[in-house]
Amino acid sequence: MTSERLGAADALQAGVASHYVPRHRLPELLALIARAQTGDAVVEAVETMALTPPAGEVAAHHAEIAAVFGHDDLASIEAAAARSEWGRQQWATLQKRSPTAVCLALEQLRRGRTLDFTACMVLEYRMVHRILAGHDFYEGVRAVLVEKDQAPRWQPATLDQVDAAAIAAYFEPLEAGDLVFDWAAGTG
Repeated sequence: MTSERLGAADALQAGVASHYVPRHRLPELLALIARAQTGDAVVEAVETMALTPPAGEVAAHHAEIAAVFGHDDLASIEAAAARSEWGRQQWATLQKRSPTAVCLALEQLRRGRTLDFTACMVLEYRMVHRILAGHDFYEGVRAVLVEKDQAPRWQPATLDQVDAAAIAAYFEPLEAGDLVFDWAAGTG
């Protein structure tokens, strides 16, 4: 993808959004919501203001995304990426990212494909907790925002140096306790 932003159509297709309301219609939508007396009236207001979004970039590349990223290991992803210009561009982008983060994202996708929303959020919380205790997040901030040299020094520096056991540890339960949703536990 040429953009690193998720468009409205892409968000709808991914299931992270339910409706698209253009920015210029938001004041009118907010006014309708403010006057709503019930939850059904809020839903009706959103549905009234919602439009079909402009085509998304993810949808435009759906077949290529499936062909390149539909594999469970990085070697297969790299091989598939080499078969198209779009794939080579995506692989080049991944090569600039933290090798640990790339491996974490792939493992998160592997594990998350069979989990419900709550379990996915627990995994995400574990990962973020451990990412913030590590090196690469701060190194990325240093390279992009602080010193702005655009030359992060990742640890480890390459994908083949990333230890599978180290990646698996990001997903283990936290010693201080995992994220708990009151509504999921039936207490809220």
